Amino acid sequence: MTMKDEYLALMRGLAAGMAIALAAVCAVVAVVSLIVS
Repeated sequence: MTMKDEYLALMRGLAAGMAIALAAVCAVVAVVSLIVS
């Protein structure tokens, strides 16, 4: 495992985590807007 491979794996993990967090935030906003309206 070279340094570059580890860096790419780390970036991929961060990107996946951010995508999941973004989806969760969107879901929460949608649910809240449904409840409020």
